Amino acid sequence: MAATETLIEGNFLGEVPQLRRYARVLTGNLEQADRLVLETLECARRKQRPREQPTRLLTLLFTIMHGLHRDQSSHLWQKPTQSLLNVRERSATITVSAVPADAGPGSIVAHLSQLSVEQREVLMLVAVEKLAYAEIATILEVPVGTVLARLNRAREAMRLMANESPGQ
Repeated sequence: MAATETLIEGNFLGEVPQLRRYARVLTGNLEQADRLVLETLECARRKQRPREQPTRLLTLLFTIMHGLHRDQSSHLWQKPTQSLLNVRERSATITVSAVPADAGPGSIVAHLSQLSVEQREVLMLVAVEKLAYAEIATILEVPVGTVLARLNRAREAMRLMANESPGQ
């Protein structure tokens, strides 16, 4: 094997669960999410350029996915369809200090579906995928300050929604 690892030599299988979760956040639809994951993996497989060592494979795959979705979706900035409420994977277990400890996964996902796409993307990449702010900035192609601002707005929105929920 050459000294420089290429993308085509990367092992993508370990990244599929994370890619599926993020694709569901982007698309709001399981079928579209799976299609986006396949397109992302195909695009990454076709890339022949050497992978820079500082960039993690997952970050690079998220960047490819985000770019594909942005380029293919004229409705990127719209809220997701109701199908996002059916997501029951790790995304439903987000722990945000603003959400009450007794809030069920359904209410958390319902609150997430009310966030703007920009806020939801950042919140998922921070809280679920545990990515660094700099990695998220790379994926979303925005400055780190924008990531922090979107994260703060998402947390505040979640906090407000949790306080407005019936039974609180």
